[in-house]
Amino acid sequence: MSRLLLALAVVVLLSTGCTREVLSFSILSNKPVELSKFGELNISQEKVTGEDKVHIIILIPTGIADIGKAVSDTIDQVPGGIALIDGTVTHHHYYIPYIYGQAKYVVEAKVLIDPTIAIANQTSRLVELNDTGEVVKNNELSKAELKSLKVELASSNSHL
Repeated sequence: MSRLLLALAVVVLLSTGCTREVLSFSILSNKPVELSKFGELNISQEKVTGEDKVHIIILIPTGIADIGKAVSDTIDQVPGGIALIDGTVTHHHYYIPYIYGQAKYVVEAKVLIDPTIAIANQTSRLVELNDTGEVVKNNELSKAELKSLKVELASSNSHL
């Protein structure tokens, strides 16, 4: 039992981990932003978190964590998102020698939203196919039509 505790203590002492702030920013984006439309843009109410993570298996990393991918992940979580406002980028990593580890960038910020993009992304389509897979109907649905269709499908599935 004491050997097991000693081995566990050695693993814990050899394990490393660290979190550090890489960047604090007022505005950050990797997408095109029209500054002339800045007055028409909205800001999300709450901060959003995104990340890019890689694993370290034994001694071999599965890639390189990328700040750009973490920024894109954060922006893409909000429909119409084009940039980040008042946020931070942190780097986290830990490693248990010869077993496993992780390295990741985490971005936390409010998202700057272009309402014209957000509205364009909110459309839904109903596509009907025939037996051979050809498109018979291709209709755009409003939010109300989509909601009623979901209710209708849910009620028809409950009868099965």
